[in-house]
Parts: sequence; structure tokens; C-alpha cells
Amino acid sequence: MLTGRSLSELVIESTQEAAAKIVREHELIRLSREEQAAFAHALLTPAEPGTRLQKAVRNYRRKTAL
Repeated sequence: MLTGRSLSELVIESTQEAAAKIVREHELIRLSREEQAAFAHALLTPAEPGTRLQKAVRNYRRKTAL
């Protein structure tokens, strides 16, 4: 007990720290400059809906009477 904590406390703390690190790493998306530019361009200039999406919207509106 060099740190004043039991083995169980040490294991739990270490496990929690490792889990928090894993979550942080998966919440962050890292993009290169080129990827950032492409992402911004896609958001600012979205593509027109394709045939399948247009058909799905028509079917949805027909079924829900919207």
C-alpha cells in the first residue's frame, strides 16, 4: 500500500482511466487539410437527391398523406 489505496481501488482507477482514454480517442475525428476542405464543401454544396431517395420520399408522403 505505497499509495494509500487498496489493490482493488488501484485496479478500478486504472480501468476507469483507460476506458476514459478510449472514449476520448473515439469521439475525436481528425482530418487532414484536404479532408477538412472536402467536408466543408460537401456541407455547403450538397448533392441533389438521387432517384432512389426521391422515390422513397414520394412513397413516404403517399403512405403518410403529407
